[in-house]
Amino acid sequence: MPQMSYDEIVTGLDHMSRYLGEQGGYRVREMFDSPDAPLKVVSYTGPRAFVLLRVSPPSPSNPRTSIEIAGGGAMDARPEPALFHHLVTRHMDFDWGGPFAREWPGGRVTYGSRTVVVSELMTSDNLGAVFGHIGGMINMVGLNARMIATEILARSGGVLLDGASPEHDVELFRALTGQRRPN
Repeated sequence: MPQMSYDEIVTGLDHMSRYLGEQGGYRVREMFDSPDAPLKVVSYTGPRAFVLLRVSPPSPSNPRTSIEIAGGGAMDARPEPALFHHLVTRHMDFDWGGPFAREWPGGRVTYGSRTVVVSELMTSDNLGAVFGHIGGMINMVGLNARMIATEILARSGGVLLDGASPEHDVELFRALTGQRRPN
């Protein structure tokens, strides 16, 4: 079974994104897609989830394409032990994804849920199953992050990352990549 190339994966994701936008109830925003620097980043905003999907091409240090799926939880939360305890222990209730958190200078945290699908799991002999799985991951990882944030938000403070603003796309992307916030 031949492994899908970066270009095949991106083409399949484009079709899946169109479907999620037209039939799945999601607003789809392309954040970054450049032929000069292959990296594709798309956000999906639905009534119950906000998700960022990042496709990274193979590189000399990583010979496979990776699809990172990250659900937005909240931003600007207080970095309290109860928040981190809740993130870790509550994620044990879900089959897919795990918690992530990024503490920023100034003492605020952005958090959510994330998982990575690698190209070894994507073969061109069953495209429906491959992109159906990724679409399902978008739903589940986003829903998990939203549920966990809703449970702890009143206690830890912060703003729900619900995708209502393009600022949420940027905040979630920065939290995943470690890019510093502007002061």
